Amino acid sequence: MDSSAMVEALAALGQPTRHDIYRLLARAPEGLPAGEIARHLNVAANTLSSHLGILSRAHLVSSRRAGKQVIYRADTAAASSISTYLNGLASVTP
Repeated sequence: MDSSAMVEALAALGQPTRHDIYRLLARAPEGLPAGEIARHLNVAANTLSSHLGILSRAHLVSSRRAGKQVIYRADTAAASSISTYLNGLASVTP
C-alpha cells in the first residue's frame, strides 16, 4: 500500500461509524449484507451506503452480489498493511 493509499485508509477508519463497520466486518469473514450491518450498528441505510462507499474506495472493504443482497467483507490484508505501517512508524528514531 503506497503512502497516499495508507493516508486514505487511515482517514476512512478515523471516523467512528466507519471504524465500527470495519470491526464488525472483520469479525464476519464470510461478510454481511448491508441490511444486517445497518441493524447491528443502528445506522440508516443511506448513511451506511455512504460509509461503505468510503471504505470501499479506501480498499478496506469489498462487496459481491448474492441475489438481491450486497454482501460486504473486510479486506484483512489492508488491516495487516496498516498494522505493519504503524509498527514501522513506532520503530523510527528521531
